[in-house]
Amino acid sequence: MEGCARRVRYSGLCSSHLYIWEKAKLQGTESELGWSRLEPRVAGSLLERLLGLIDFVDDKTGCWIGANSTDQVYSTVNLKGKTHKTHRVMYEEVIGPIPSGLFIDHTCKNRRCINPFHMEPVSNRENVLRGSVCSKTKCPKGHVYDEENTGFKRAGAVKHRYCKACARLRSKERKQKLKLLRGQK
Repeated sequence: MEGCARRVRYSGLCSSHLYIWEKAKLQGTESELGWSRLEPRVAGSLLERLLGLIDFVDDKTGCWIGANSTDQVYSTVNLKGKTHKTHRVMYEEVIGPIPSGLFIDHTCKNRRCINPFHMEPVSNRENVLRGSVCSKTKCPKGHVYDEENTGFKRAGAVKHRYCKACARLRSKERKQKLKLLRGQK
C-alpha cells in the first residue's frame, strides 16, 4: 500500500490494511476503498524476501527471529505455492545446498532463529543427541541419568530411556494401593 510505513505481511499489505480490505470485501464495499485489486508486493530476490521475514534480532544471542514463528514452531515461507521452513531456505540461499541425508541443527538451540550462521548440517542421530531430550542429565523428579539409574524400553522400533529410581517408586506405590484395595474387600 503506497504511503504506508508498516511492514508488508501478506498479499502486499500490512496487517492493518489487510484487515480493512477483508472487512470491505465481506461487506461488498471494496470498490469504495479506491483499490482496483489486491496486488502482492514481492521483493526483488529470494534473499531480500527472506531478510524481510526477520521480525527482530536478539542482541544477546545474535539470533534472527522469524516473523511468523511462535515459541515452539519454526518460521515458514511460501515458495511457488509450497510451504517451506524458513531456516532451511535461508541456509540454502546463504551457505549452500544441504547435503543429502543431513538435517539442519540450530547450534543456538532456538527453533525460531533463521540466522544461517547458527545452523549446521548434521545426521539425524546427531541432531537428536544434541536435542533437548538427550541433553537432559536429570529426570523430572531430579534423579541423575547415569549408567546405574537409566533404563531403556522399546516402543516399537523406538528406544526410550527412563529413570529406574522413579520406576521403583511407582512400583512401590502401585503395590501399596493394591494392598489397600485388597484389605478393604
